[in-house]
Amino acid sequence: MKALVFDGDIRYTQVIIFLRELGYEVDMFNSTKNIDSSIYDVIVLPILGITTDDLIKNSLTMDFLNNAKENVILFSGIKTDILAKMLEYSKKECIYFMDDEQIAKQNAIPTVEGIIADLIINTDITINDSNVMVLGYGNIGKPLVKVLDNLGANVYIGIIEETDKKELDKNNFKNFYTSTQEINDYVSIMDMIVNTVPKQILTKENLQSMKKNVYILDIASKPYGIIPNELEMLGIKHKIYSAIPSSVAPNTAGKILVRKINSIIGGRK
Repeated sequence: MKALVFDGDIRYTQVIIFLRELGYEVDMFNSTKNIDSSIYDVIVLPILGITTDDLIKNSLTMDFLNNAKENVILFSGIKTDILAKMLEYSKKECIYFMDDEQIAKQNAIPTVEGIIADLIINTDITINDSNVMVLGYGNIGKPLVKVLDNLGANVYIGIIEETDKKELDKNNFKNFYTSTQEINDYVSIMDMIVNTVPKQILTKENLQSMKKNVYILDIASKPYGIIPNELEMLGIKHKIYSAIPSSVAPNTAGKILVRKINSIIGGRK
């Protein structure tokens, strides 16, 4: 049995170890060699999916999966438009790690730890008594809000769901719908903003209302939620910080992925 693993994320170190323990012969994807996808029983694609940049960087073609075995098991972190087309062309299906609710919840722990560490390093004030805006109230937003509140921050949460508003109102958290002008009432007093939503919510008007010493951290997947060029022109400090678990806790994050792989292929050999 053979497995192919795309390199580039340190979390995959644990995946490789596990596959070898199961008896798989593991090859690392090498863009300088012609890779024959037909010889693999398992293919672990990039954790951030396949993008146009990946096609160019890895010398991949859209028909890369066409010759893969009919029963090949494909894993990827997230779905991308390019990967969706590759799967359509090849008539293959893929298992997405981040679609698994359990993985999303477990990943939230190192992600939130990484966010807090980043806010501390990149600002010259304490989180305690700071005004912090969190855009998005999903798998990351929910635990992040709790941690920020426990640290004494004044937290403002941007939401889109009515059910989230009811929950936040019940717990006395300041919140607002991101689709309304209310966001502009708050951005001017923010010390830190954390975006978890992969779409642009902050408008040019919002950006111009901000304090010059505000810090914006974007942890969303592509296409992200900020446009760096706009922030640079305004002199606003910012950072795009993707794949946080692989930076702050790669061993733990890798084992989270391994548990999912094991549930799919563990008893197959």
